[in-house]
Amino acid sequence: MDDTFGEEPEGSRVPSGLVPDQVALLPPGPVVVRPYVPGMLRGPDVGYPIDVGASQYDYWSLLCELCDRGSDFVVVEQDMVVPEGAIEALFACPEPWCGHSYRVDAGDVVEIFGDLGTLGLTAFKGRAVRWLGLVLAGWPPITWSRLDGMVYRALRIPEPVDCQPGVPGAPALTIHRHYPDAEHLHVYGETAVHG
Repeated sequence: MDDTFGEEPEGSRVPSGLVPDQVALLPPGPVVVRPYVPGMLRGPDVGYPIDVGASQYDYWSLLCELCDRGSDFVVVEQDMVVPEGAIEALFACPEPWCGHSYRVDAGDVVEIFGDLGTLGLTAFKGRAVRWLGLVLAGWPPITWSRLDGMVYRALRIPEPVDCQPGVPGAPALTIHRHYPDAEHLHVYGETAVHG
């Protein structure tokens, strides 16, 4: 099985507990994080590396922790090559949720707004951070392999009226696509190396 973000452990189905300590070391304010599994970090040195390889549920834990901080953040997965100027453009964009599609293997494009969505190179700002935090708080831990699609689908649901006292419900978010597409260095079929 391809375990890009950690192997499925026998027994316990919970986060390892190692992610909150790593997130606590991040500087205040907007950040770029690079979730990775030891032995799988590739491409340029971008953002703050966060080890999510101890449990299939650590990536979920990372998103929960980032939302709890309440600051804008960009996710750059371990095998993404960021186009020049992309990080700055993502933070400068007025849209609360935006990102880049990317190419895989034989040139197929993984669309950020396809049915499965993607977290590969994605920004969450303002309203998207708050709404994502509320959604994640209502879920049990989710394995990395289902997380991006579930996040994508959940953010496209309109916010109910009672999510923020005194504020009427808000329309669903729509992910805003940035260009050019990012490059993706992962060769599907590889298995994560754990050290």
